[in-house]
Amino acid sequence: MKPNLSSPFTLGISVFAAVSALTQTEPRAPDSTEQGLGSSEIRVAERGQDFAVYQRITAVANTEGFARFRTNEWTLLENGLHFFDAETGDWQPSRDLIESFPEGAIARYGPVRAIFSHDLNSESVFDLETPEGARLRGGVRALEWYDEATGQRVTLATVKALAPIELVPPNRLVARDAFDGVLADVILEWRHNRFSQSVALREQPLLPESFDPVTTRLAVITEFVEAPEPEINRVITQADGQAQAEDHVTISFEGISILLGHAFAVGAADGEAGLSVGTIRARDQAVPVRKTWEPLPGGGGVLVESISLAATAPLWEGLPRQARAVEGPGRDWRTTRVDRTGESRPVELALSAYQPAGVIVDFEQVPSCSSGICTLRMGKTYYVHSSYYMGPGAIHFEPGCTVKLTNNAYVLVYGPLTFPNTLQTPVFTSHADDGFGEDIDGIQGSVPTHHAYPALWVYYVNFSTTVKSSRFRWAKMAVRYDGNPGVTVPHYVQNSLFENCQTGIQNSTPGSTIVLSGVEMQNVQGPVSGPMNVKLLGTAVLHKQELPRDGWDRRVRWRR
Repeated sequence: MKPNLSSPFTLGISVFAAVSALTQTEPRAPDSTEQGLGSSEIRVAERGQDFAVYQRITAVANTEGFARFRTNEWTLLENGLHFFDAETGDWQPSRDLIESFPEGAIARYGPVRAIFSHDLNSESVFDLETPEGARLRGGVRALEWYDEATGQRVTLATVKALAPIELVPPNRLVARDAFDGVLADVILEWRHNRFSQSVALREQPLLPESFDPVTTRLAVITEFVEAPEPEINRVITQADGQAQAEDHVTISFEGISILLGHAFAVGAADGEAGLSVGTIRARDQAVPVRKTWEPLPGGGGVLVESISLAATAPLWEGLPRQARAVEGPGRDWRTTRVDRTGESRPVELALSAYQPAGVIVDFEQVPSCSSGICTLRMGKTYYVHSSYYMGPGAIHFEPGCTVKLTNNAYVLVYGPLTFPNTLQTPVFTSHADDGFGEDIDGIQGSVPTHHAYPALWVYYVNFSTTVKSSRFRWAKMAVRYDGNPGVTVPHYVQNSLFENCQTGIQNSTPGSTIVLSGVEMQNVQGPVSGPMNVKLLGTAVLHKQELPRDGWDRRVRWRR
């Protein structure tokens, strides 16, 4: 019987205690060198699942020599920053740590807790519990070929009858050579703010002769034996020369969402970077993974993730070829599944380091903001030091809120957006910019540099969004749009100011148009970039050069 995920477990392996001290996720408060009557004192005034409210109190002398106290307050945002500890009755900093225990392995220092089996051929390879109490149990089952032109399916590989899982500290589990049919590994990675399952193909699978490489896709099949009914963001996509297909871009459960995965190549020279699977940022030559959710009778469902064989052709270069391809109707993982034993035992520590080399196909689950902060309040300052995901529900930026971001940090949104209709604009800027919001770094007169990448990321939505009455400063990239081929909804940027940015707006959505109205860009090296259509409604000022109204029909492109 599976234990309650919130139950404590005592471990006798000293390495875990050492690792946990190194993986605490809450950042140390910034140091302060401010001159005053006393040194600055930084404290955490309030904690929650996705935030910590910091206060810096400094004693300063007034003109008459008397002391007064100045308080700076800002809110650190990060998904899964804390977990609620039932033993202490308080919020504790999350830790990226998986521990072995008698029934497998457990991750318990985050809001989405997990139990893992010792064997990939288990009903519940992963057992996730969301903050709302929902359970998602299942595991990868098979790899399949699917020819979209003919509808023919053939099983490439199924999970072996015995596929032991090893713990690679501090927070990864690996099943090596886990399939019958092709040489491939499975990597499970748990962090406080995401969970990913990745298949690492170490050889190039051979396509059956009856399949057309132009229309064939390679699919990873994951069964969820238990899961609540999800909210699905469905889009119809159509790549060049291909038929229309449905893509479930985001699949949201109670407190957790599955976002877009990627397929990318990893070589031995990548070192530790090769283990960075499941990350939201796509690597060079990465190919988006199309996914669909197929409900199962009685609950749960099957997640089918597929990649185009033609689109991924460059990724397979240099890999050894599979010995022979599967022919004929093939096997079916549903009917050929071996009897799974009810035996439970601890996941063993890996005896050797793991370095994937091959083609990685992943999916990523992140906490949704249903129990976090989806409204940035009027006059408040927020600090993002890595990333913050907002969706699938409505997202509100109130007048005068300030979002400060450090190097390469971003705010990713995949829900409907609302901005104010006032002159008191939301501001996205560098954490070192003292001109707006509260002082984050505690250094008076600090000079900001380009930091956010991007400051605001509109991520694979199937509806129009409007960014308006906002100010973007000191960003490597201010606003980015990503979307599927064939999705043609327009996006709008209205009455907004871009200052001191490397790139103002990037559109990576092949079929959508960005409509600018009342937009001004000052000292922006690349106002717009990407394979994009830009339409002007009214006027836009770029580099202080006013562009005339071009109406709705003419395509406009800017170059440096």
